[in-house]
Amino acid sequence: MTKCEKNGQVCQWKCEETEIGARCICPPGYWQFQDTCHDENECFGRSPCGEKSSNCLNLHGRSECLPELECPDDFRLISYSRNSYPAGCEQIQGTGKNCTDEFFCQFWRIRQQSGELLNYPSPRDQLVARVESSETFGRGSRYSYEILEVVDRDGNQAYDSAAIFIKQRSERVGRAEIHFLGKPAFEGPGVSRRIKLKYTGSKLYRGISKTMRVELIEILVYVSEFDF
Repeated sequence: MTKCEKNGQVCQWKCEETEIGARCICPPGYWQFQDTCHDENECFGRSPCGEKSSNCLNLHGRSECLPELECPDDFRLISYSRNSYPAGCEQIQGTGKNCTDEFFCQFWRIRQQSGELLNYPSPRDQLVARVESSETFGRGSRYSYEILEVVDRDGNQAYDSAAIFIKQRSERVGRAEIHFLGKPAFEGPGVSRRIKLKYTGSKLYRGISKTMRVELIEILVYVSEFDF
């Protein structure tokens, strides 16, 4: 029996044989504390994304530079108040019936978020991302989320699209969670799933529901190579 076979089971990742005994090691992108591995934040300090440091996304064991957001016709970029990185696209005021794309023109705003799945060896319920209403409409409001599609990096319907679902405690609360119940497969760096959600905010007026806001939320999902 080797030293690692005798003592290596305590290591979170791998055991390495040395002349004086066995030691635990971690993969690149992690720092080690005793027998465990912890993610390094590559976005902290000098960003690998260069001047656009705000679009650096720290993931388990690596980082990614979020892809440039391109708005469809009749939409314009909108930004976070803290920096100039686009938070989404907003339909240009006054476009109305002149909007040219039938699909996109039903939305007042297009938002983009990111999420990550750890590569657990067996299926389990994982939180992918939290979403919330961009605006509240007061008493009598209702908020709903609907999954429109889940596609892979090639734009085809993802084989595990049925494993992605929404958890929302109440339609009266504008917050919801996107979950994945399955076993993700690491396919290399970059986006491996794109989830498109339709968000609708409505309000009751004298018993009649009036739509206040319809938005498209796109969640870029990255999969970790590891389960820690």
